[in-house]
Amino acid sequence: MPRVYKYDLPSTFNEPFELRLPDTAILLHVAEQRGALRLWARVNPDGPQRAWRFVWVPTGGDVPAFAAPVGTVLLMGGALVYHLFLLDEERQ
Repeated sequence: MPRVYKYDLPSTFNEPFELRLPDTAILLHVAEQRGALRLWARVNPDGPQRAWRFVWVPTGGDVPAFAAPVGTVLLMGGALVYHLFLLDEERQ
């Protein structure tokens, strides 16, 4: 049965990173929560997992080719704005 799970995200900006999620995850939301960056996804927790690759890009920054937007976070009261992109490794 599908469930909504929350995942911690690194605050490594401008550098790609990996997160292990179920193959069929549906990415729902990204936000800052209690000082940490989080991703919520609809997942089948019993399904096979794989490494998903993401990158944070600041407003005005270069977006990698074949990157799909996931969401945006406002940090420091909106002084910093970063956008999370899913990298499609098969198309790069």
